Amino acid sequence: MTCSGGDLLRIDAHNGSILWRATIGGLFQSGEPVVTDDLVLVTAHGRGVYGVDRMSGAIRWSHPITSAAGPALAPYWRHGRTLQAGVALAGDRIIVPLRHGTAEVLSLADGRVVDHIALGVEVT
Repeated sequence: MTCSGGDLLRIDAHNGSILWRATIGGLFQSGEPVVTDDLVLVTAHGRGVYGVDRMSGAIRWSHPITSAAGPALAPYWRHGRTLQAGVALAGDRIIVPLRHGTAEVLSLADGRVVDHIALGVEVT
């Protein structure tokens, strides 16, 4: 479960107890977490993408994305953040759509960039 303010919690489905809490940061998560066999992938607004160990809550890797894109999508911001959506999983690759019309392709193993895709349109 993601919380406003940047915390990610793993909750026991049987009794509701918190098994672990990972502090990701950021104002909010840009999309729903994606769960793999051993990771939880989280996008944090204004920060980037994080690979969090599913069993322990330890942050295994992070990929920063802090660039701005215009126009802002809120009345009180002058510039918006480039990362506005959650990630998609494609085998051992993570697709990260960015507002300025590209997508970064990350390695699931370590979060490093392995490719870029030109989309031709902004993603919001």
